[in-house]
Order: sequence, then structure tokens, then C-alpha cells
Amino acid sequence: LIDPVGIVCLLASILPEHGLLVIECPDLSTHSGPITSWTHYKPDEHLTHWCKESLDRLRRQLPGQWTCVHNENPIPGKIQVAWRRTSEAS
Repeated sequence: LIDPVGIVCLLASILPEHGLLVIECPDLSTHSGPITSWTHYKPDEHLTHWCKESLDRLRRQLPGQWTCVHNENPIPGKIQVAWRRTSEAS
């Protein structure tokens, strides 16, 4: 995605209260060393790289109130988060 923050904010704005937004992506925090040596470094697929902290900052930018209901690394190098809308944007 060229503008992942804008797309996630758009999706969040159309989800109803109690709606669930799920994201799975490579977890940059699991790698040390040159990014080009990272297993999940795929410059044609991933234009933006995320970690738990950067995804949490993204959650706080979303319209409305969102609670993290799932946050795990299902396999090495990947992260899954799920956020539930707990109130509408004011």
C-alpha cells in the first residue's frame, strides 16, 4: 500500500462500533542487522515496515476508540493484531 495509514484509517472509519480490524504483517522488531538480510524483506511487496510499537501508534491515530484484543507473533518474524472499536468517533 502506498498510504497504509490512510487506508487503515479509512477502513476504521467505516467499521461499526464493536467492529474488528485485523492486521498481519512482517514484524521488523524481530530482525537485527541490515534490512536486506531480513527473511521478510520484500521491497516489491512491503513498502512500509511495522513492529508492535508502530502498530500501536497507528491504533491511537484511528477515528473513534479502539482496544487491542489480539497481539501475537504466530510465526517467527510475523505479527498479528486485532483491534475492536469500542466507541464511535466524536
